[in-house]
Amino acid sequence: MTVEEGTDFEKVARVAYVVYERAADFRTIHFASSSEENFPVTTAKGLAEEGAKVRVVTVPSTYHFDAQDAAHKEEIQLNNIRRRVAVEMVATPSWSSYFRLDGAVIGVGNFIASAPAQTGSDNYGFIFENVVNVVKG
Repeated sequence: MTVEEGTDFEKVARVAYVVYERAADFRTIHFASSSEENFPVTTAKGLAEEGAKVRVVTVPSTYHFDAQDAAHKEEIQLNNIRRRVAVEMVATPSWSSYFRLDGAVIGVGNFIASAPAQTGSDNYGFIFENVVNVVKG
């Protein structure tokens, strides 16, 4: 895994942090656990070339993020931003509480699926074009 340019190691202790954001007036929040953060950053950069404004947030542990104070959670997942997308290559249920607004979770949905990496990526939508289409709505 590549450490992204926007990684702030002081914020890592707060469990969730913004790893990519190029415009303050972003319209989409793209969530990922730490192991999947490179893919959403790549997607956000590709969308930025088309004029889209996307914030990428890494949440290594939704359990620990849920225990953070309300101010920190609001700073990360701004409730006024309705379009949200998560990429999760394992189980997706932990993301459901973050998508009570408009959003989508691209993921396997359980812990029992297994396949070679490319097969899994293709079958579960972990490909650039699919994620771009989901983000665009």
